[in-house]
Amino acid sequence: MINKRKNRCNQAGFTLVELMVTVVLAFIVTAAFVASSVVQQRAQTAQSQVTVMQQNLRAAMEMMSSEFKMAAYDLKNSDEYNIVTATNTMFHFDADLCEDGEEPNAPGVACGPESPPLYIGEDFIESYQYQLADTDGDGLAMELQRTAGGPAVAENIEEIDFVYILANGNRVLDVPGGQLANVRAVQVTILARAENPDFNYTNNEFYDRGSGLQWQGGGDNFRRRLLSKTIELRNMAMTSPGI
Repeated sequence: MINKRKNRCNQAGFTLVELMVTVVLAFIVTAAFVASSVVQQRAQTAQSQVTVMQQNLRAAMEMMSSEFKMAAYDLKNSDEYNIVTATNTMFHFDADLCEDGEEPNAPGVACGPESPPLYIGEDFIESYQYQLADTDGDGLAMELQRTAGGPAVAENIEEIDFVYILANGNRVLDVPGGQLANVRAVQVTILARAENPDFNYTNNEFYDRGSGLQWQGGGDNFRRRLLSKTIELRNMAMTSPGI
């Protein structure tokens, strides 16, 4: 009789209360793990968006900084290479990279044998027209265009702002045709936007433009980043200002 009671005690399992406590604890641990994973995933997504925007901004600014310095490059003094248009939203200039002194090449025209050895046979569009355009046809001009009708060189660029510094130190947004030879530098400000919205984030920030005005986030769910740089036009310093 005693042995039977001992066997029954040894065969006893968890009580209902113990099972309920175990289930509740397991649920709490699982919920905490899932919540932590969601927060971590959101943070990684936000960081990824910021990284892509910063890389996009730096690449666009690097290209403009390099090519703006060549604006109006005219080694043979042909008077064919100058600043064409300088407005708050577009900077159009020519540069004689082929060093042939002829009219700026049309697309697909290669540098001839009179060009520097590095450029012979290379195709250059020697007329550059930086502005925002709708190159993907989505109805939004958010691609940075380098040549008229050309492809995008940077995407998800929401705003661009050009401010021109003249030989007399004045800062202007739109340079009259008679004053184009007096441009000495360009302050470029670019506002990039994330490709996708983050519905856990609301953008109410203001972004300073080089012109002194501001761009507003507008209360939407897109992250943005701003980059500004003043680029000296070294070839323009060789011209005779007509102030």
